[in-house]
Amino acid sequence: MLINKDSKHQEALLRYYNFLFDNWANPQKGGIFENGFAEGYDYAKQADGTVVKDPAKYPDLFPGYGDRTHLVEPIYYSLTFDGAREPGLYAETMNKLANGGTPETPYEIATAAVRKPENIEAMKIVLEQKDIRMKNYFQGPLTETMKSKNELLKKLVLQTYSKIIYGQSPIEEFDTMVANWKKSGGDEITKEVNDWYISASKK
Repeated sequence: MLINKDSKHQEALLRYYNFLFDNWANPQKGGIFENGFAEGYDYAKQADGTVVKDPAKYPDLFPGYGDRTHLVEPIYYSLTFDGAREPGLYAETMNKLANGGTPETPYEIATAAVRKPENIEAMKIVLEQKDIRMKNYFQGPLTETMKSKNELLKKLVLQTYSKIIYGQSPIEEFDTMVANWKKSGGDEITKEVNDWYISASKK
């Protein structure tokens, strides 16, 4: 996001962002965003105060929806696109739910309501394996081998994953794919990105 250098109140955007961090990123019970971002868009209230989030079931409470059956997310129309996020909060919440924790805060309740059980369990697995996670530190331009072979190698990987996931190939096919990836240019790319990293680290 860019701010015009000649604007009179450049700090206004920071105040806007800080407000979202304080009130939206992890809303408190009783807070302005406890139930959602905008009533009539991502939530509605019945006469007795019950919060509902189903425009198909309660069309009179979501008058602008027409034939839509899925909630819109008005936060994506904010100045910062996705509002504000607390780093790690999503992962912590999913891990809590995966371990049988009861959702308590508005954020936890909202997350539990929209995430599938398999999504929640997957986050637990990701966090359990974080010590063996290999982060990609390469931030440079395409290497010479990438320019000529990267698309082919990506296709090889994705096709193998798809076949394994859908039961068209055994799990052992992964090892075969790795061997083919390495000899088809993967080893050269690995060397090139490591050389780039060593060079960049010296600057």
